[in-house]
Amino acid sequence: MAPCCYSQTIDVHMSQEALDMRSEVEAMVAAGKSESEIVAYYKAKYGETIVVVPDGAAGKVAFAVPVLAALIGTIFLSWFLRRGTSVNLSASTVAPAPELPPAELIHKIRSEVGDF
Repeated sequence: MAPCCYSQTIDVHMSQEALDMRSEVEAMVAAGKSESEIVAYYKAKYGETIVVVPDGAAGKVAFAVPVLAALIGTIFLSWFLRRGTSVNLSASTVAPAPELPPAELIHKIRSEVGDF
């Protein structure tokens, strides 16, 4: 990662630090250094956060957080959907519509809507 802001990798970041690091990496590769040696150098210089995919416990936590969030979201969604389908609306919970004789109903409709 680019050490100036840790928002992009050095291959795409355009800060001076990223440009310097690209030159350093190219020089290390030309000198025959292995990838693990180059990564170890930058970890010693900047710490674990310089690596895009951290090793060890930090890497496991970085992987576990989205998995745990997805699991909790799935459990919540499942609970919510079950709760919504278990509501029983029986006929006694719904108020019956008032019954009007047909003449009164027609008069009420005409008074509210008017004649067309």
